[in-house]
Amino acid sequence: MTAAEDFDSPHGAQDTYLIIAIVLTLLVAFAAFLYVSGAGEDLFNYCAKYYLKVKAKAQQEALEHAGEEKTRGYLKSQLKGNPLVGEDEVEEIDMHTAKKVL
Repeated sequence: MTAAEDFDSPHGAQDTYLIIAIVLTLLVAFAAFLYVSGAGEDLFNYCAKYYLKVKAKAQQEALEHAGEEKTRGYLKSQLKGNPLVGEDEVEEIDMHTAKKVL
């Protein structure tokens, strides 16, 4: 008997619902334990601090990337009219070069 045939039978579906009910009951019991013991607030604070730290890091990286794009655009606009720099060299400017120049 395959898993699909087992699920199609009435007993297979009942077993699945029983397992789901047991897992949900255990989760609710664990949440109640955390609430009653007072550890829930500590866990919430830890998760909130972690979330805010990750969010701040992501925002910082986004701002750095935006700053890099702004610097790259500024350098390209300044070098476009320069006769010593070819057009293909202007397009090849990367952040390593930009940091050296600035």
